[in-house]
Amino acid sequence: MLQDLQKIDKLMPIAINVSPIQFLRGDFSKTLQARLENCAFPAQLLQIEITESLLLNRQNSVIQQLNQIREMGHTIAIDDFGTGYSSLNYLKRFPIDILKIDRSFMPSTVDENHENRPLTIAIIEMAKALGLDIIAEGVESEEQCRFLLEHGCSLGQGFFFSKALEFDTFKCFVMESENRQRDIF
Repeated sequence: MLQDLQKIDKLMPIAINVSPIQFLRGDFSKTLQARLENCAFPAQLLQIEITESLLLNRQNSVIQQLNQIREMGHTIAIDDFGTGYSSLNYLKRFPIDILKIDRSFMPSTVDENHENRPLTIAIIEMAKALGLDIIAEGVESEEQCRFLLEHGCSLGQGFFFSKALEFDTFKCFVMESENRQRDIF
């Protein structure tokens, strides 16, 4: 599939969700490298997404593999941040690049009294202070998008941008998006 993406002639990051079972086999980084050897896809555009629960297991082994993945040039994201057994210490200790705020923290409305608003702002501020990129999951409205931008989160995913697409539909979507851009300002 990565080779097919190169035919689109538009460079964009691609994220791969890796389950703890896949990762904890111990040879994930080597398997990843072997599978990508024959593919000329730029390493820095491949994002490996892991969950917080992975960070609880065999920490030295996990750190070693995460470092190997980063040495290959890939970025590492913690997916669904805040839904697992969180420890803020992990954000300092593990080699990660991106924090993905789980959709459950996304305020359904950005009303100042919404219970998720202060928590979402705090997560964004904390990630920025740690030098991490931030992606908000579950963005479904222009109002939510503006809220995130106002608080320093410029990356998001959700139905506001697009529903999940089959690969062929995705290729068409990318080609068409070059001719039109969504302006939310």
